[in-house]
Amino acid sequence: MKKMIEGFVYHPGYHCISTTLQNYFNYWGFNFTEAMAFGLDSSLGFCYRKHDVLTSIPAFYTGGRNYTWVDNICEVLELSHKRLFETNGEKAWQDTKASINNNIPVIVELDKSKLDYWKGILREVPFHMVPLVGYDDKHIWLGEVYDKKINDKRQSNNLHVTSIECVKKARGADLYWGNTHNAQHIIDVPQNYKLRLKEAIYKAIKKNTLSYLKDTNEGSHKALKLFTNEVVSWPEILPLKKFDNNRQCYVSPLRAQLIITGKMFDEVGTGGGNFRSLYSKYLYEASKIFSNHHLLLKAAKMMHQSSLNWIEISKYFHYSSRLDHSGIFIQLLKVKKLLEETIELEMKAFYLLEQWEGT
Repeated sequence: MKKMIEGFVYHPGYHCISTTLQNYFNYWGFNFTEAMAFGLDSSLGFCYRKHDVLTSIPAFYTGGRNYTWVDNICEVLELSHKRLFETNGEKAWQDTKASINNNIPVIVELDKSKLDYWKGILREVPFHMVPLVGYDDKHIWLGEVYDKKINDKRQSNNLHVTSIECVKKARGADLYWGNTHNAQHIIDVPQNYKLRLKEAIYKAIKKNTLSYLKDTNEGSHKALKLFTNEVVSWPEILPLKKFDNNRQCYVSPLRAQLIITGKMFDEVGTGGGNFRSLYSKYLYEASKIFSNHHLLLKAAKMMHQSSLNWIEISKYFHYSSRLDHSGIFIQLLKVKKLLEETIELEMKAFYLLEQWEGT
């Protein structure tokens, strides 16, 4: 027996979390763009984490946002939210079926490398978020991001389909920061809920401004400054060539790190360029709602320029991965200079948003 959520229309986007949130809320009649969903989750920032530089590839993780996405958007929309975990995969699946039977999309976290249509495709960040919206005896229908590597697997309803077993494995997989534990997000949208978008936008901008300008390393400009100062030392920390006993071949941790970081800042959508572009579009959308929109427009233009800077930074990383040791160091000096300019630009944008009164 096949069961699909009635009235669910899926629109692919460019980032898994903002796309999932956009489609989930639009199912309940919110009419959000992906940029609006991204802006309301108030998570634009920077993440810089170090792993074991001797054994991990990549040794450094970089990302363009913090990790409180769903909590944030539900807070500004004044909606109840729970992130549930379940160690029993079969029980998690039965809970999912029950929600779909009640015409409620299920937002889940998983390891996308376990999904059959992603296999064989290098994806630097295995963490993934999707809405599950239908099933039959063997298959699950879910919403996926727009990605040219998997678009040929998209069905006429814009959904992807995979096996129930694939999704079970993906939901229970071990990621490098821990097990997903079949995590899913429950967002309660009351039947009589009234969206106060103007208030939500104001709260979200102020919340994101506070988190970006805060004086800690997690998710803020301080993490970006730390990355900027340390990136030129990567050639001293990571070997250009070493023998991998597991693979029984030579590998280049430094080149791999440069390639992955370059993709993170542009192609993968989890780094600087795409997120800054989304936030710029969000501010432009917000400027049409508020009469006092001058500062919003100025900040939007700055964030657009920031997104272009991040694309250039990505190109530097890709180009440097093909050079010798000294060439890599020279390129990373250029990266540092452009990063310093980008930090200054983003700080100016958020200082404007800090001054904005929201009328």
